[in-house]
Amino acid sequence: QDPDALMAPPSAAHWCGTDSFGQDLLSRVIFGTRYVFLIGFSSVAIGAVGGLTIGLAAGLTHGAVEWGLMRFVDAILALPSLIMAIAFISILGPGIDKVIYAVGFAMIGPFARTVRADVLQVRAQAFVEAAGLMGVDRLRIIWRHILPNVIFPLAVQATIRIAEAILVSSALSFLGLGVVPAAPDWGLMISEGRAFISIVPWISGVPGAALALLLISLS
Repeated sequence: QDPDALMAPPSAAHWCGTDSFGQDLLSRVIFGTRYVFLIGFSSVAIGAVGGLTIGLAAGLTHGAVEWGLMRFVDAILALPSLIMAIAFISILGPGIDKVIYAVGFAMIGPFARTVRADVLQVRAQAFVEAAGLMGVDRLRIIWRHILPNVIFPLAVQATIRIAEAILVSSALSFLGLGVVPAAPDWGLMISEGRAFISIVPWISGVPGAALALLLISLS
């Protein structure tokens, strides 16, 4: 923090300028990358594991169990990820760990839908039916034949959802519901620069450009 360089424009000393507290924006953006990837990867991991579990259970069962699991998934999908995350943050409170849990729970629905559809397709294949007729244990069929055929589509889905998780977490921080100050979270940095956007555009512009570039690259 440099009190003599409050809201300084980009220069040789501060390549991307400084914010209203005299903090170097480039350093904060670089340091804030760890929060972006921590939240993005951790929340998607939670959503993928939860979706895999529910999707497998729904795809391999019938009747009331399948109906109940899919109605639970429908309830998650009924609301956008951001609204669902806001609801959880309002209960759990702000903080990095709370953001991870909230965004991860909001991601369970899409993963569960994908896994269930793949399980239904693989379960109808001849090699799965043949294994069952040969008396192979049900858990062994799931582990050796069904799970390997659904895990790779799930991995592809996860790489797509990382960008969404990062965007939702940044939106939460922008609204003041995510990472607490003075952590260098990109969404929080964009929010802090709103009051000066007309006179000092680089305070919000630098983290905003970094966020946009990352989301485009991931997509």
